[in-house]
Amino acid sequence: MISFLNGVLDMKRGNEAVVDVNGVGYKVLMSPDEFLSLKIGQRVKIYTYLNVRDDCIELYGFLSFERLQFFETLIKISGIGPKIALQITASISFNDFKNAVILGDTNRLKSLPGVGKKTAQKIILELKDVFKKTAAKVFSEEKSTPENLMEARQALEGLGFTLDEIDKFLMEAVSNFGKEAESEVLVRYVLQCLGNQGG
Repeated sequence: MISFLNGVLDMKRGNEAVVDVNGVGYKVLMSPDEFLSLKIGQRVKIYTYLNVRDDCIELYGFLSFERLQFFETLIKISGIGPKIALQITASISFNDFKNAVILGDTNRLKSLPGVGKKTAQKIILELKDVFKKTAAKVFSEEKSTPENLMEARQALEGLGFTLDEIDKFLMEAVSNFGKEAESEVLVRYVLQCLGNQGG
């Protein structure tokens, strides 16, 4: 298994990058946005996924480990192959993807390359609980939970919002402003997101 390549970009062709690692050239398939950001002669570190098929072996490459994880999450879904998964990672951020899954937003998912109604429903079915459990850990009722998060959560509950709605956007707010952000800042952000969602 090849986990990553660390070398010099030798060639660009289509959506394929050739990386020279100690005199050996590795052909890597990449998403257009990341591929276009690279320059020949540039030293690069590319995280890789090795796809073995009957007729060939392919390396898919990513400039961040997080995007590789996103890709690997996608290809576990029946009906999504590596080429479609690669296009999806270039079309939506992992956070936005998780948010769409948690909210059951089939229309957002259907707008992604290669994703129809059935595939969108399958994605939600297979990943919604997984993503919700991950989000819930941030807001568990342990003593280590920051007071500002608990205050923001309680204030939003008091306004009549569901925990699913709150936790989804509160997680996003924490990602944007940090865990030490004032509760008022977090509440304001969540209310803005909920307002945009409604209208």
